Amino acid sequence: MGSLEPELETDQVFQIIEERRNAYRKLIVRDTGQLVGAMLVGNTEAAGTLVQLFDRGDPLPLDPLEVLCQLRGGGASVDRLVCNCHKVTEGVLAEAIGAGANSVADLGLVTKAGTGCGSCRTELAQLITTHKKLLPALVAAS
Repeated sequence: MGSLEPELETDQVFQIIEERRNAYRKLIVRDTGQLVGAMLVGNTEAAGTLVQLFDRGDPLPLDPLEVLCQLRGGGASVDRLVCNCHKVTEGVLAEAIGAGANSVADLGLVTKAGTGCGSCRTELAQLITTHKKLLPALVAAS
């Protein structure tokens, strides 16, 4: 998305190459901390956050690599806004999934996520899959 190569002399390039996992992640950042481009191949877990930062023009963290190195299930992105229309965060969705919401329609009934423009429905389905995998480990740990 956006520029895939630096355009200004002051643009910074941040890259992560994972040869064994066939993954490549790259950010193009303006000197003001503004995301002007990103490329994700193989490991796309940061895509939702990057799209939000890019669309809104929000500044990146002081260390832009933090965005590329998010760990799912580690709690790093729990407050990330998933549904812009109804302002539903990933933490609220995770709670709904843990309480039994098994489909995108269920999440819509419980949280209203996905019932506005619908652009987040694919991510809602991914979150259901991700959090369903995490539930047995969380239950076993408690």
